[in-house]
Amino acid sequence: MTKSSTARAFAASVAAALVLASCSARPSDAPTVEDRMPAEQNSQSARTNNEAREKAEHKAQEEARRVIRVGVDSFTGNLNPHMKGNLDPVVSAISDLTLPSVFTAGPKGLVMDKDLVESVKPDDEEAPTRVTYTLTSAAQWSDGTPITVSDFQYLAEELAEEPAAAESGLYQHIKTIETSVSSTHFTVVFDQPFTSWKRLFHHLLPSHIYRGENRPFAEMMREASAASGGAYALKHIDAGRGFVELQRNDRYWGEEPAATDRILFTSVPDINTGAQMLRTKQINMLVQQSESTTQLTLNQLKDVQQRSLVRPVQLNLVLNSQKPGLTTSSARAHILSSIRAREIGQIVAQDMDAERPEWQVSPSASHAPKRAHFTADEPLVIAAPQEDQKAVVAARTAADQLSQAGIPARAVQQDSVELFSRTSTKDAPDAIVLWQYSPSDLGDYVSQFQCKSGKGKNAEEPHAAASSEKLDDHSESQGEHAHPSHGQDSTSRATSLPPVQEGDVPLGGGNVSALCDNDINALLAKLEAGDEDLRGSREELNTLIAEQAVVQPLLGSRSSVARAKVLQGPTNELAEWPITSSAGIFATAHQWTIDPLADTKENHDRHG
Repeated sequence: MTKSSTARAFAASVAAALVLASCSARPSDAPTVEDRMPAEQNSQSARTNNEAREKAEHKAQEEARRVIRVGVDSFTGNLNPHMKGNLDPVVSAISDLTLPSVFTAGPKGLVMDKDLVESVKPDDEEAPTRVTYTLTSAAQWSDGTPITVSDFQYLAEELAEEPAAAESGLYQHIKTIETSVSSTHFTVVFDQPFTSWKRLFHHLLPSHIYRGENRPFAEMMREASAASGGAYALKHIDAGRGFVELQRNDRYWGEEPAATDRILFTSVPDINTGAQMLRTKQINMLVQQSESTTQLTLNQLKDVQQRSLVRPVQLNLVLNSQKPGLTTSSARAHILSSIRAREIGQIVAQDMDAERPEWQVSPSASHAPKRAHFTADEPLVIAAPQEDQKAVVAARTAADQLSQAGIPARAVQQDSVELFSRTSTKDAPDAIVLWQYSPSDLGDYVSQFQCKSGKGKNAEEPHAAASSEKLDDHSESQGEHAHPSHGQDSTSRATSLPPVQEGDVPLGGGNVSALCDNDINALLAKLEAGDEDLRGSREELNTLIAEQAVVQPLLGSRSSVARAKVLQGPTNELAEWPITSSAGIFATAHQWTIDPLADTKENHDRHG
């Protein structure tokens, strides 16, 4: 090694020693700024994550507050509430929340909707011949179009002529609708004193849309609703997938706008699925037709209130009195007496304690002949709307029972629009299973049993008038089964109405039996004019209907309602929430809100 290289090695050794000595001399020196940065970054990152999580939770809570989720049975996609048989509770609720009415159901009867009308002035409170309406100037559809006399005229014209409409019998009494001062001030004139006038103009429709579209009345609201005049508007419906979304109508002018942004209806297949969806907070409320284990299942859920609701609607089997083999009450009575209605109700409801129909008008067993007199060449056809599986099951079971009794019968299911549009034509089935109101007021009786001869928009070849039907041999000799006050088959005194002319059909709204009975019509006319009171005449009216043997009640409507605590309503107790005959528990849905912290608040209050 050279002298110079030795010197360089020595210098390096000395420098290394000095560095080591320096490190050993200051073992506790404070770390540099760079050394502190990772810890501060971790702390700041944790704070950021916490804030983000809190914001996300807050956003989720706010979103939850804006949406009410309700589990329901399957429902029809036709939202037209004026159609025969369309008493689906979901459709009824949507109609009440989106379509305006002059009178709405209240705790003590019909109440005028002051959001829609400033005044309603009949010339006689009980049975007027003229009623003058003044609408509020703010009343408008969700597209900004004012609600005017045109909407009233449109509904009256359509329902008076539409064979598939349930209440055409009521609207046929409107003679004219006269305007004077403005389109929001008009007078409705009736053809006679009319006691059921408050039943009119319920669920108005936007004429400026539907009249212009010129679509068939029975079809125009299938899976759609053009505009809203209520607290909510329809945003989306898919009945096939079981989904409906309502959203707040921002143009609603009433004193009580919707308290929540959206209401979602979701079809739930069974009570066990519904209970699980309540547990996991996928729904806030469950409304389903009661079955045998419904209450037992709901009783297992913690912090869920429940109640049972009975709507004044019932599932009926109705015979068409104009069809071959069914033109006499004796033949019809035998068919109905061969049906075990209680068993059908139990099978449909899947409950041995199924709700009995509120209104029972079955012919007595003594009035039914001892041998069958259904003499048609083909089996009796019992139809049901294909969208209503309960009605379909009832029709199939009734056909089975009749076949067992020696009366050939078969069940079919049809699209509801096609089915109910043809109930007054030659192509109508022999019988229909459908939901109808249990008659509680005169309007229900008129809609279901009054018969008038008139031109229907969809009329085809007419039936022969009931009075021209040739009675069968049995009915001419049937003395022992006749009603004591008449002494003969009641169909032989069928009607004094003018014979049905070519192109005409018997119209009576929900009168799917096509029955034209002189005594029933005469009594209904007296009641409509106010000459007699329904309370004193109800038993007589029910007797007249029963002896005609056109209706067999099968099942009442009982639903179970379960509510999670997060859903806030008019009161703390679900049992105290107001209900109506059409919307049921949804009568106050525009007031409902969601409080996602309801469970937390209760636990905090409980434990201090």
